Amino acid sequence: NFVAALGRMHSYFTTYSQANSVRVAIITTDGYDSIDEMKRKELISLFTQAKIRLYVIGLGDGWKPGNTLDLQKFADELNKA
Repeated sequence: NFVAALGRMHSYFTTYSQANSVRVAIITTDGYDSIDEMKRKELISLFTQAKIRLYVIGLGDGWKPGNTLDLQKFADELNKA
């Protein structure tokens, strides 16, 4: 589950790096996981406070032009915050 993976990622970065670090994660995904809107907002807040930048590389048919995927929305919203 992608939401659990994001939680573990946040925990790892905040545990094993200094608070003033620039933290970057790159994820490859088919994009088909979904993220509840409230959970997405919560994770964006946590990632923003922890200065975690997230980049998503899409693989497979889910990334065809015109598709709107939750994982891409999450990364876009996070990087705008």
